[in-house]
Amino acid sequence: MNILAERKKGAVFFAVGWMLAGVFLFAAGVFALATGVFETSAENSGVEYCFLVLGGALIVWGAVMLFLLLRTPKIIAVFKEDQLVFCGREYSLRVVECARSGSARFGVFGRGRLTLVLKDGTRVSALFVAEAEKAAEQINELARASATAAREDGGAAFKAPEQEE
Repeated sequence: MNILAERKKGAVFFAVGWMLAGVFLFAAGVFALATGVFETSAENSGVEYCFLVLGGALIVWGAVMLFLLLRTPKIIAVFKEDQLVFCGREYSLRVVECARSGSARFGVFGRGRLTLVLKDGTRVSALFVAEAEKAAEQINELARASATAAREDGGAAFKAPEQEE
């Protein structure tokens, strides 16, 4: 059994950090509304509501990140024998066309995406993957080796490069 991809370890702290920042801003907005700190001039009359809206948005953003993160298994891709276990499902290497890695979307730090493309066009993705590019390269190498072995001898003697003796 060879682990190819894992979930990022610091991603949970990142999502919780977003939520805590949102709680802080929301509490600042509630404090500003309750005490009337910004009611001294007409220019600052909407600042309390900006704190509330921004704090609420950060809380929701952190909660969505945490939800997506907790849906992602700790071990994303494992190679054993002639099978690739990706997000808990087993796929034969013969049906894997390629693996792709993506970087952060919308500037979100720590969000690596690993997408497995099967020969029938199905795409399976995982978010928050540590070293997604390296994992995609390893999966592509294994898929190429499996395809080569299938062409040469019918695939009966396929072994991954690290399993060869």
